[in-house]
Amino acid sequence: MDSRNVIRNIAEKYNLQSVGIFGSRSRGDNREDSDYDIFVIGSLSLDEELKLESELENLLNDNVDVVKINENTDKLLLKNIVNDAEVIYSKNNAFENLYKFIERFFIENSDFIHRRETDLID
Repeated sequence: MDSRNVIRNIAEKYNLQSVGIFGSRSRGDNREDSDYDIFVIGSLSLDEELKLESELENLLNDNVDVVKINENTDKLLLKNIVNDAEVIYSKNNAFENLYKFIERFFIENSDFIHRRETDLID
């Protein structure tokens, strides 16, 4: 079973709203030692999140970094996820709603974001 089918099956098993990959694997510039960066949108307890990550690592036979997206997720990280995302599973427009939220957030806060990004570079 290929990695996308594995991830899709896990999304259904854990009743997630949306799941996808981001980072080097979604951009196609991954190396042999690159891990899977996977975002999830849905209600998961910490225990479920750890089980999901462990299960993905076993099924994909690789290192996995799961980012659970919620209202506390850093907006710059969300922007990177949205820009790189390869959505593998989504229901109820979960990813589309996230995309629209991030787009609106960055438009409405463009001055602040620019200053923050500049401060991070300096």
